Amino acid sequence: MIDWAAQRSEVGIGVALMKHIGRLGDFLLGIGGSAHTLKIMPRIGYQACGTVTGYSRPLSPVVLLKRPSHPRWKRVPRFARSVLWSVMAPRGETGDWKTRRIGASEIREIAAAFPAERADTVVFERTEALFRHLLACPMAPMELYAMDKGGSVSGYFLISHAPGQARLADCWMNSADPRDWHALVQFAVRQAALRGGAAEFVAWSSDPLLSTVLESCGFHARLTLPIYLRSSGTLAVPSQTVRVQMVDNDACYLSLRHDELWA
Repeated sequence: MIDWAAQRSEVGIGVALMKHIGRLGDFLLGIGGSAHTLKIMPRIGYQACGTVTGYSRPLSPVVLLKRPSHPRWKRVPRFARSVLWSVMAPRGETGDWKTRRIGASEIREIAAAFPAERADTVVFERTEALFRHLLACPMAPMELYAMDKGGSVSGYFLISHAPGQARLADCWMNSADPRDWHALVQFAVRQAALRGGAAEFVAWSSDPLLSTVLESCGFHARLTLPIYLRSSGTLAVPSQTVRVQMVDNDACYLSLRHDELWA
C-alpha cells in the first residue's frame, strides 16, 4: 500500500482502511514514513524487519550547481564534495559481462533472472506484468537492461529518471559473487551517465552483498529507513534479511518537484 489517510476527527478509520487492504495479500510492507507514521506502525501490527540504506554516487557535479538548493549557501560545498566523490569513484572492470536494453515486449527474456529467495534473504516477487507496468510509467521514464554472459541472461537492472536524479530502481544477479554484482552496478552507472541530465545516481540496499558492492563502486550512504512488515495472519513475519528495492514502494517514481538530491 503506497499511502493512506483519514480525517483526524474520524478516529480509527485510517487503521480500518489499512486492515481491509491488508486482507488482499499475505503482508503489508512499510518503508520509512513520517515521524507520526513510524510511531503508530508498531501499535497497529507492523513488525520491524531491518533497515534499507540509500546510497548516492555523483554523475555530473555541474548539474548539481544548476539545481535549486535550500539554503543556497550549501550549493558550493555540495558541489565541491560531489567533485571529490566523482574523482574518487572507481571505473571498475565488467569482465565478460554484456548488457542490452530490454523493451516491454522482450521482458520474458529476463524472467529466468528474477530474484530468488536464499537461505538468509527474503525477496519480493517480480513478474513480467510488473515490469511492463513500470516501463509504462508516465511520471518517471524507466529503462530495463539485461545482464548477459556467454549468451545466457543472469541478471537485470532497472533505472528510473527523476528531475536531476537517476535511480537504480531494481536489480538482481543470479550469483553470490561480488564481482558479478560489481559488473552490474558499473554497467548501471554507465547507462545512467549516458542519458545525461542527472546530478547523481542513487540506489537502495538492505542486504550486505549489494551494500558492499555499492560502496566499492563509489556510492556513499546518505540515509537509512526502517522496514516494517504486517502479516495478514496466514504467514509469519520472516526472521531473515528482507531485501527491498525502490520498486517495492513509490521511491522509484516519486518526485516532489524541488531539490531532493542526496549528495
